[in-house]
Amino acid sequence: MAHHELMGGKLHVYKRENSNHWQCSTYLGGRNHRVSTKEESIAQAKDFAEDWYLVVKI
Repeated sequence: MAHHELMGGKLHVYKRENSNHWQCSTYLGGRNHRVSTKEESIAQAKDFAEDWYLVVKI
């Protein structure tokens, strides 16, 4: 599984073996939050993930 860390390791972007789309996840408030970026490009997936993280952590 391909994996990248962002935001000082608080945000993870990864691609599952049987998927074309990148996923992102973070651990906040005592629970995991995960969502599909619906992106095939890692650059676009990272942009999506950073925006998503800033909204979720509020």
